[in-house]
Amino acid sequence: MTLEEYIAKYRRGNAALTLAEARIAGLAYPLPSGWFRKNRQMEVDGEAMYAAMLARKADLKARKETNVALFGATPKEPKKVRKAKLVVAKALKTLGLTLAAAPAPPVPRAPTPPRPSTSDWHAYVNSAEFLKSFEWRQLRLKAFEKYGRICQCCGAAPGNGIVLNVDHVKSRRRFPDLALDIENLQVLCEDCNHGKANQTVDFRGT
Repeated sequence: MTLEEYIAKYRRGNAALTLAEARIAGLAYPLPSGWFRKNRQMEVDGEAMYAAMLARKADLKARKETNVALFGATPKEPKKVRKAKLVVAKALKTLGLTLAAAPAPPVPRAPTPPRPSTSDWHAYVNSAEFLKSFEWRQLRLKAFEKYGRICQCCGAAPGNGIVLNVDHVKSRRRFPDLALDIENLQVLCEDCNHGKANQTVDFRGT
């Protein structure tokens, strides 16, 4: 097979030979200007050259996959970015360090709804609507998690009909601004809560 036939069959007219192909053909590399015109009729081992070309392509593909797996360089990134990533990552690997992943962008928080006026807030926290609200039920659960499911006055625990309440140490009626302050909450059984009423009595330290 001549070099011209090899180019036509295996390279589809692309005469840019790889180093491995040039070595098998006995050509100097890099290929000088006019090399094809001068050597087009020379006999070459086409099958060996084609196998070398395929091996080179497979090696390049494997390197790209390795770079993606080890260093985070992806083919879709600009060449300069990939090259910079590889240089930094390889240097860190040499030092026994790793390239930390970029922190995830913060999740935007939903805007806090405007708080009602003082008079409206006072009426709201002393209504049945407040006790059914999500914010109160969520805070109530946190109070049970913090203090446990046991009356902090008499020590009664759930069972035998005992019902536990989350009580406001300072009442909602007199201190509406503390209605959603977990530091103003304590766990009392229904009887102790009823007996305390709206008095400011803190059983958490007893």
